[in-house]
Amino acid sequence: MMFPVCKRPGTVFFLDDEPAYLEMIADVLPSDWDLRLFCHPEVCLTAMKHQMVQSDADVWCHREILERWRSGHSLVSGVLQYWRRDGIRRYGLGRVWVVDYTMPAMNGLQAVQAARSVPVTTVLLTGRADEHIAIGGFNAGLIDQYIPKQANDIADRLVKLVEMELNKAPSVLAPIWHQSLNREQLKVLSDRTVAQALDDLVREQNWIEYVLIGQPFGLLALDGDGSAYWMQLEFSEGLGDLAELARLHGIEESLVMLVEAGSALFDIELRLSLAEIGGRIHPAGRLGVGASAPVYSVQALGNDLSPGFMSSLARYRDVRASRAIEHVPDNHSCLL
Repeated sequence: MMFPVCKRPGTVFFLDDEPAYLEMIADVLPSDWDLRLFCHPEVCLTAMKHQMVQSDADVWCHREILERWRSGHSLVSGVLQYWRRDGIRRYGLGRVWVVDYTMPAMNGLQAVQAARSVPVTTVLLTGRADEHIAIGGFNAGLIDQYIPKQANDIADRLVKLVEMELNKAPSVLAPIWHQSLNREQLKVLSDRTVAQALDDLVREQNWIEYVLIGQPFGLLALDGDGSAYWMQLEFSEGLGDLAELARLHGIEESLVMLVEAGSALFDIELRLSLAEIGGRIHPAGRLGVGASAPVYSVQALGNDLSPGFMSSLARYRDVRASRAIEHVPDNHSCLL
């Protein structure tokens, strides 16, 4: 188990030629999912191709942040600027595509083939007689999963599968953000205890989006209202050096001793990456048990650094409030 290096919400696309089935799906799937529903393959494929253009542009933005970092720019500032500049567009990017196999004008595998380059996890819904076709599509790499449409627990299976995908790092972004992490950092993220502790903290804080960066080492996160947070991460063996930095910056000795013990952290690297003077002390905890467990602290970055509501998931959900079947290209796409 490795803790994902980045995470954000995404859209789930459904293509089925039966409007009543799509309406049922819209009623039973979690209300916090962003769904786009299509009953005409050509309309869905138009939307999927638009997704490809948006996804390529988004990937380019992430690569640019890393390239600028290699030239001496701050990763923290780069991500915060990207979140503000992007607004709500990225939340509309597809993560999962659920396609019915049996459709009159074009079957599900043909539709998938037509949008094969779009970076989404593809699930095929099959009838009783279509399982061998689904297996062939899976073996050919056209689909990632298939589910019998007549299964009594289809909603539960879909929810489990989609939640699993949404909890992963987006496949096009994970390789990019691995580049900012060194071998020691990647190793600790692969520790099952640390990964579980980080996952629990993200859920407790209600963070819906984050990026793990290596310099400074930590997690930059957003909540659903667009407020930004920083989780500083430190290895236990580096606490002595961090305490000495705090001492050199005039932090009182009683607080320096807390840093040495792993009960507090000094955020000087974050402040320097934000072009600020001085550092602050924050209460800290450990990701696991024992003196060797990594140490973390959490702080809100405030309104000046946060993207805010206009660039938040909450606003995106206001814009995308309807789960109506799309018979023509969605006008909201102009906003995303």
